[in-house]
Amino acid sequence: MRQNVQAAKYIIKCLLVRLIYGAGVLRFARWWISRSGALVVLTFHRVLPDGEMCTTSSLPGMVVRQSTFESLLNYLSDHFEIVSLDDVTPGKTFDKGRLRFVITFDDGWSDNFQFAYPIAQTYRAPITIFLCSAMMGSTSPFWPEKVAEILRKTDDLPELKAAVSRVAVELIPSFTRQIASASGSYAETIIEALKFLRVEIRDQFIERIGNIIAAAPVTAVTDPANALMSWSEVAVLFRQGVTFGSHTRTHQVLTTLESGEVTDEVIGSRKDIEYRLVKRCRAFAYPNGSYSSTVKRAVKEAGYDFAFTTEPGSWTENSDQHALPRVNMWEGKLTDQNGNFSPLVFQYAVFGKLFLRKLTDLFRVRYFSTASSRARV
Repeated sequence: MRQNVQAAKYIIKCLLVRLIYGAGVLRFARWWISRSGALVVLTFHRVLPDGEMCTTSSLPGMVVRQSTFESLLNYLSDHFEIVSLDDVTPGKTFDKGRLRFVITFDDGWSDNFQFAYPIAQTYRAPITIFLCSAMMGSTSPFWPEKVAEILRKTDDLPELKAAVSRVAVELIPSFTRQIASASGSYAETIIEALKFLRVEIRDQFIERIGNIIAAAPVTAVTDPANALMSWSEVAVLFRQGVTFGSHTRTHQVLTTLESGEVTDEVIGSRKDIEYRLVKRCRAFAYPNGSYSSTVKRAVKEAGYDFAFTTEPGSWTENSDQHALPRVNMWEGKLTDQNGNFSPLVFQYAVFGKLFLRKLTDLFRVRYFSTASSRARV
């Protein structure tokens, strides 16, 4: 049933893309975004060759094929400006008048070094990588991959999935409601529900479902590329001109931590990176994009010039410099129904959606302003 829903959504998206493109909306949206000197910041996580796409434990929204990434950079370098985060000035347009993109990577995966950087180097595309400074060189570093790897073993075993669900209902208060309204996969739903639990509860869940799987006769499935870069690899990329920023020390969702823990994650990561690279660390990316006014203040007081969310939008001279928008990129936002890179799909994911979001915001402001005025009469 869920596969049919996903297929229907994809068909609707394709029809919308064609309709919007045919109406000239994408061309207008592209001009509208670039006319004020706005920047579009793209977020990537992992870039993998085809052979590793089917073995990775990372969720689909984190992964781009190596060939797709190369096609995207080829397209961007032909039609836009790809600029370094070290050189950005929102509000200032280049003489060519081309829209500017900033390319960023979260987490510091080893494939950023192996596959993404060589492609970026070929197209002379500056990139920024946000590091989890206390986890560099780790294998199987993040809990979502661990959970996804465990849950993958329940795909064809309903009794195991039922046992896991019983643990989820017990430990995750909102699980029953979330699974009933989920649009993503079973693993995606569980991982999303776990993100905002206390660390000890999350660890208890992982331990218990791991024990369930360990007691069952299932085939082991592992992700051979599930590792972060080492500091020596970071040093190589740094010498080649790659910019590095902070993604905390251990990738905790900062809104779930106490103030002292937030300080340790935010300041500790900056100090780790500056010690290793002997250069000021200016940029920060919130894990999961989650922040609050308290977290944002801690990041600002830690000395970062910029901080990035996962909220879509364009970076203008009026943007909050410690709550900057980015557009997340994954294979589904870059390819057509045949799995080939599509400039049209990419334009819809960036220009079309940003433009529609802006129109929605303008309508909301005007509607509520009018309603408020009527209420005062």
